[in-house]
Amino acid sequence: DASVARAHVERLEAQKTEQSSLIASYEKRLSNEAYVRQAPKQVVEQTRDQLAEAKERLERLQTEQARFTSLESS
Repeated sequence: DASVARAHVERLEAQKTEQSSLIASYEKRLSNEAYVRQAPKQVVEQTRDQLAEAKERLERLQTEQARFTSLESS
């Protein structure tokens, strides 16, 4: 059904936007020299891990959206 497909694509877009915001936040934090220098190493490492996970989630969402869009247009 077209409305279900549209709703799914909209959910994917919202999730992509959320992940992009998280990525920007983590990158900003890690680009702050004071944060990297003063925060405990485990906290900085956790932020790096969170950044990597957010990038992976964004990539999966983009792949799913591309696959879904190609199926929708077939």
